[in-house]
Amino acid sequence: MLVAISVAVVGCAPADAEVPQQSAPKPAMTPLRPIGPTAAVVAQPEEARPKPPKAGEPAFDFALEDLNGSRVSLSDFHGTNVMLNFWATWCGPCRYEIPHMVALYSEMQGQDLEILAVNLREDAGQVRAFVSEYDMAFPVLLDLQGKVGGAYFVRGIPTSVFIDREGLIQAVHTGTLTDALLRQYVDNLMQ
Repeated sequence: MLVAISVAVVGCAPADAEVPQQSAPKPAMTPLRPIGPTAAVVAQPEEARPKPPKAGEPAFDFALEDLNGSRVSLSDFHGTNVMLNFWATWCGPCRYEIPHMVALYSEMQGQDLEILAVNLREDAGQVRAFVSEYDMAFPVLLDLQGKVGGAYFVRGIPTSVFIDREGLIQAVHTGTLTDALLRQYVDNLMQ
């Protein structure tokens, strides 16, 4: 019961994720399937290995297709504050926080904030139905292979990365964002 509650509150993992043995310590968050660096990365020198994003570091640029088939890159939004949110339609905590994102985006139209919702590994039809149901007006991008999620070391969803106008990461949050917490991150980003 406690594991179910912590997953519902903190984050999601796909149905085919490994389940820890009963005798093993229970993680604070159920991880996603590995989508990041592969064994080839492990063979690289320490300084050359990709590192998890952290505050003060430049955000990794990428290009993905949106639901209309147009290529969208993070660098298209240089000069604008960006909330990069990794999510999936099957994720309960994602379903909880998306209405908060929709409301905030509606309130902040015309201000210096863009939300990019990066869906992990789902087909466009499934995502399109969800976007319509939740009235998501911000750009929704499809990371069909999970490569961008891997570059950002996404291990559980939802995960949000807050990036300033200069392209520097200001904060990374893994787990569900309440309305108050989302607004606090955005207020800090907008300063």
